[in-house]
Amino acid sequence: MKSLTYAYQLTLRQLVHSNKHHELKPITIININSCDIYGLGEFVYKTVLMEEKYHTLYTHLIEIYDVCLSYYKKIDYNLIKEGFREGFSIICY
Repeated sequence: MKSLTYAYQLTLRQLVHSNKHHELKPITIININSCDIYGLGEFVYKTVLMEEKYHTLYTHLIEIYDVCLSYYKKIDYNLIKEGFREGFSIICY
């Protein structure tokens, strides 16, 4: 919830400088968590604003990525470097 509130604040700051809502730049927030907040065993979770019943994307302006560091507890130490690269390539590319 804190990340979403921050994303709204960043969006509103853009509106102060421009009255054209179609010119807003997308906002990406990356949270690094020590535990798996969703409990599904993934390394990276992507959160977007979506309509609940029909799963229609509400806006492309806000994306929140949650990186779960506890993911590495279940991986062999030798594979951590490879997994780290794969997980962050989702975010960066």
